[in-house]
Amino acid sequence: MSFDLNLEILFSPYTRFLPFLFVGGGCNVSNSFISTVARAQGGFGFEVLLTKGAGLILFGNIIICLSRII
Repeated sequence: MSFDLNLEILFSPYTRFLPFLFVGGGCNVSNSFISTVARAQGGFGFEVLLTKGAGLILFGNIIICLSRII
């Protein structure tokens, strides 16, 4: 299980095609919260609005674990 918190930057928030960048952090959790590992992450992607309330998102990201022990 993992928990994430990201900051997202939208380049054109008022169009149907929304490219974005994100950066943030989080933690990976295993064994009923006995073992946790902090992580940093970032990525880019875009969203295409299909209707006023729904869209399709495609993104890529990189995750860097901040511990040598997993």
